[in-house]
Amino acid sequence: MTTAIPPSHANRTRHVIPRDRRYKVNLWVTVHQHEITPISARMSNFSRRGCRIACMIPLNADDQLVIKTEDGERLEAKIVWANARAYGCEFETPLADREIITLARL
Repeated sequence: MTTAIPPSHANRTRHVIPRDRRYKVNLWVTVHQHEITPISARMSNFSRRGCRIACMIPLNADDQLVIKTEDGERLEAKIVWANARAYGCEFETPLADREIITLARL
């Protein structure tokens, strides 16, 4: 005999992936896109898997970017959300501990 999961318990079986720790920063970065002049942007936070940037030039979800920091760090990313002039970017490769330490100190 099998027992069905009661509706009140059905949502409890979903797996929730915790967010990575966010580091608040106030960094000027340069955003490079294919065939577009590099633009200045402000990075306000980052995590192992992504960051939030703001700039005056409109960008689109799914745009591929290269984000360069003042110290030459190169971060390949894709825009996953856009809200006015703020953008959530997901890094192609999660940051290594060394990269997290470097960005947090800038």
